[in-house]
Amino acid sequence: MSKTITLRQLEKLLKNYGFEKRVTGHGSHLLYRHAVAGALVTLPANNQALREIQTRNVFRQIINAGLASEDELQGKISKL
Repeated sequence: MSKTITLRQLEKLLKNYGFEKRVTGHGSHLLYRHAVAGALVTLPANNQALREIQTRNVFRQIINAGLASEDELQGKISKL
């Protein structure tokens, strides 16, 4: 999973898996929460390409929450 992903693409992926953007006021980070799984994802608010460690952490959150298998997630990522 080494494809470079932008913040906008990752937001779309999170929304597809049922994450909702939480309003936290103003700041330099965005917070997404999955209501059923309880998973929380924090992302930087700038619209640059994210670092690989940031995207891997989000992927791990999705997999660990039981929302997708690694193969399913890889398929969605390739379509971004």
